[in-house]
Amino acid sequence: MGIVATLWLTGCAVDSAHIQIVERPSTLETRRYQETFDEAYYDLSSSGNLRLVLRKRQPASIEGDELTQTIVVESVWRSVPGVTVADRTQINGTVTYGLAGQRIVQTLTGAGSVFYYENDAGDRLTGTLAHVTLESEAPKAGEGFLQRIELCGDFSARRDPRQALHFANEIKRAQHTTTAQGLLRE
Repeated sequence: MGIVATLWLTGCAVDSAHIQIVERPSTLETRRYQETFDEAYYDLSSSGNLRLVLRKRQPASIEGDELTQTIVVESVWRSVPGVTVADRTQINGTVTYGLAGQRIVQTLTGAGSVFYYENDAGDRLTGTLAHVTLESEAPKAGEGFLQRIELCGDFSARRDPRQALHFANEIKRAQHTTTAQGLLRE
């Protein structure tokens, strides 16, 4: 689906993101998950740097504990289709994906492509993530739930700099805690 079509489809949407997660473990097996993140916040600086946060909280159920998934995207530079070079495989953003629950705390980091458009009112952002590749920060293979994943999908977010910063900092704290725990085990 093209960028223009994607922007049109998500232009009237509520704050959400539809993300495909492809797990590529060290074996030949590939697992695919489709997630809908029902919270989506962003901040766009005057210089055009983006901070986008996608969040999903799953309450505890009979099958498992509460789990919160958070994706934080921070742009490195902005690609403007028709003005700058724009290709789905370019890298223009860093991405952190965090999982937090009673039995698991894990972060994966990497980079990929993010295209976005802000509406004229400056309060809604729509766009796509493509070719995002993330790897676990778990110090040893097998310690985390996921080791290597790829993300892609569409999002529609509401401008809320406070929420975007809060959840981005929450992931950074979890990331540092996980890294410190891994170092203590060595």
